[in-house]
Amino acid sequence: MEPTPARDHYANGFLVRLVIIGCVLLAVEAVARVVLVPASNTQRRIEAELGAALRLASNSQHPTVLVVGNSLLVEGIQVDSLHAQTSTGLHVQPLAIEQTVYFDWLYGLRHLQASGSRPDVVGVMLPRTHLLSSGFRGPYSVFRMVDTRDIPSLARDLKANLTTTSGYYFAEVSAFYSMRSDLRNVFLPLMVPRMNLLAPVFGGYAAFSNRTAPPTLDTLSLARQRLRRMKQVVESMGARLLWIIPPSGVHSAAFDPSRDLVLRAARDEAVDVFEVEETAPYPASAYFDGFHLNAGGALRYTPELSRELLRRYHRQ
Repeated sequence: MEPTPARDHYANGFLVRLVIIGCVLLAVEAVARVVLVPASNTQRRIEAELGAALRLASNSQHPTVLVVGNSLLVEGIQVDSLHAQTSTGLHVQPLAIEQTVYFDWLYGLRHLQASGSRPDVVGVMLPRTHLLSSGFRGPYSVFRMVDTRDIPSLARDLKANLTTTSGYYFAEVSAFYSMRSDLRNVFLPLMVPRMNLLAPVFGGYAAFSNRTAPPTLDTLSLARQRLRRMKQVVESMGARLLWIIPPSGVHSAAFDPSRDLVLRAARDEAVDVFEVEETAPYPASAYFDGFHLNAGGALRYTPELSRELLRRYHRQ
C-alpha cells in the first residue's frame, strides 16, 4: 500500500504523542526522586537507616544488632537514647518503615541479606497481630525492600492477582509509582491540619470504635510457619533472631486472643522473645492514640529494651 499524506500525518502525530508522554513520565519520575522524596523527613530517615543497615557487619567484640519494625518502633524508641544506653557493648541500628507487617520484613530481610548486611542479631519488632497479618504495604515495600527475583514468591504468599503482581514489577523501577500514596500523605496534612487526631478513629483504637477480633485462624500452625521462615532468613544472614513484642495498645484480652498460642509457637521454633508487658503492663496514659506509645511511654520503654539487649548480647 502506498503511503499517503494523511497516513504519514497520523503516524507522525502518534509518535509525537508517545514522545511527549515519555517526557512527562520521565519528568514526574525525576521530580519524585530528586525533589519530593528528599523533601520528606520520613523518606530521608528511611534512606539513611537502610544505608546503615546494609553496612552492618558481624563484630566479635562489639556485636551489631539490627532492629526492624514499623511505626511502633518509630514512636516507641528514642533512638539517641537507645544508642547512648547500649554503646558500651553493642552497635544497635534501627530500621523503621511505617505500615509494614510480617511479609514486608520477611522479604525485606531477604533483600538485606542478598545485599550483604551481616548483623549479629536481628530484632523484629512486631506485635502478635502483625506477625499473623496477611497484609503488605504494596509497591512502596517492593521499591524499598524486595528483590525482583522474589516477586513471584511474594505474589504467591499474598495470593496477588496478575494486575497487582505486574504493579510490583513496575514499582521496582519507579519511585513515583511506588511512593505515590506517600507523596500524597506529605501534602494531605498541609490541607487538613491536625489530621493525626483522626488516627485513633481510623485505626479502630478510639474509645467508641467497634473492635473486632481477627478472623478465625489456625493460629498455632500459622505462627509456627511464619516464625520458622523468618528465623531461616535471619540465620542466612549469620544472625540470631529476637522477636520483640512492643507495647501496642490498651486492649482487652478478647482483642488479642492469640497471645498464648503465638508465644507457644515461638517456644516450639526456639525463637527468642522479649515482651516487657508480660510482667508490667503499660497504662493507658503511655499511649497517644491507644496503640502507639507517646513520649512518656517511649521514655520508659527505651531503657527497658536497651537493658535487655545488653543482657542478652553484650560480650564481656
